[in-house]
Amino acid sequence: MSWRFCDKCLKWIHSEHHEIDPRTRGVMCEFCDSWLRGHLTDDMYLDLVDYHRGKVPAPESHASGGEL
Repeated sequence: MSWRFCDKCLKWIHSEHHEIDPRTRGVMCEFCDSWLRGHLTDDMYLDLVDYHRGKVPAPESHASGGEL
């Protein structure tokens, strides 16, 4: 299971709600049909929820590779 970020919904979408575009094989949001980006495992997502005390920000905010 994993999470990807939707720029239109402005939130992380769980893999239960991902759709694969048959032409491009891109990962799409089931709710708004936008492309999804970023990737977090369930454990990474839960760690970030704890760290941010709720809403996990967009991927670019934690892409530095530094400590959380």
